[in-house]
Amino acid sequence: MSRGVIRSGAYTTEDAGKAARFRKDSDTILSTRKLVRDLLGDKKIVKATGDDWVHFNDTLRRLPNNHGRSQKLRHLSCIEFIERAEAEEERQKAAAEKAIGHQNLTEDEAEELRRDACIKRIAPRTFQRHQKYLCAPLDHAVQMGLLSHNPYKPYVLGEAAITELRKGQPETKRVLWTSSDFESLLKTDTWTSSRTEIDDPLYWVPIIARFHGLRSEEILQLKPKNIRCDEGVHYFEIERGTGQSTKSNNARRMVPLHSQLIGLGFLELVDLHHRRGKVRIFDKVNRAKTKKLSFTANFTKSFTYYRKTRGAYEERRDLHALRTTFHSHCIALAVPDTARRYLMGHRNDDVGVTNYLPDGFPLTTLKQYIEMQSHDLRAITQRFCGPATGSGGPRLVSSVGLRLAS
Repeated sequence: MSRGVIRSGAYTTEDAGKAARFRKDSDTILSTRKLVRDLLGDKKIVKATGDDWVHFNDTLRRLPNNHGRSQKLRHLSCIEFIERAEAEEERQKAAAEKAIGHQNLTEDEAEELRRDACIKRIAPRTFQRHQKYLCAPLDHAVQMGLLSHNPYKPYVLGEAAITELRKGQPETKRVLWTSSDFESLLKTDTWTSSRTEIDDPLYWVPIIARFHGLRSEEILQLKPKNIRCDEGVHYFEIERGTGQSTKSNNARRMVPLHSQLIGLGFLELVDLHHRRGKVRIFDKVNRAKTKKLSFTANFTKSFTYYRKTRGAYEERRDLHALRTTFHSHCIALAVPDTARRYLMGHRNDDVGVTNYLPDGFPLTTLKQYIEMQSHDLRAITQRFCGPATGSGGPRLVSSVGLRLAS
């Protein structure tokens, strides 16, 4: 399966795209296998009893939501990981109660402290995925005649049960970035300090996500050659290439650069990397060591830490929510559905577009839609381009990547 094997009748072939999709899911699949090994030990699947499967499900639901993420803790069995997390939870609860006893807190503030002290368990949907990844090979074994039946199937929760579990969970839906939220972020030191370098990913990635709705992985894997110009319109060429991937075929597209991004000096950064022979624009971000090998995993950790230490953190208002916010504004501004889907890299079922615009919309048309969303950037005092025209705050001039006096 890791080779992307496709079978149809008597014919078998391999597909790189399917192999890549499998590798993206492999972390969760391997985690499921490790859970089965930890909980069943040497016992054969066919020998597992109903009590074993109930214990498996109960233990699965106790897993902290950060299970399997830390390389340093991957040697722990799932039971050891749970016990370690629950011991830390008890310490946090004790510290919370001590703080409540010594501080003059309101009832709501005390409740918030107690809630923050509790560890977060895996979400019902994650629980469901683990069940699916255990069921799949067992169902296959039944089809191949290796098992008479799938012994785990009676213990798999259906959609109604998962929905019921989700009702008892805290709200996890992403929160949109309001204008004031985004402005508060831009007032922090990355965008106001003269020490910020032109190639700092933290400076550019959130802005690109908010201005253009690109996925974080699409941004982080951009190469200088992916910034192109046609008839005076600069644009991102989102493609599949060496070291690059897209979520689907629909994700391949051309997205014009917002004039405000250009005004901050993004083209100066691209030109600098061209001259230095850099392969990737945001090469300070390395791929994660997980099976997915994504840049996003490492960058989001840095982005989360940055916002927490600057007082600009809200759990459900994350990096991806910037893309969601762009999408929401496209709808509010009545951008045509077909163009909105194209900009977002979503599936487009409009035959008039797929058949008669196979290469996408005219760049000038897409540019108009991108420019419909304007942003207050007066908080940004660290810029990397020529002098501003009009009121936009002071800018710094960049020459060959070296900051000069403003």
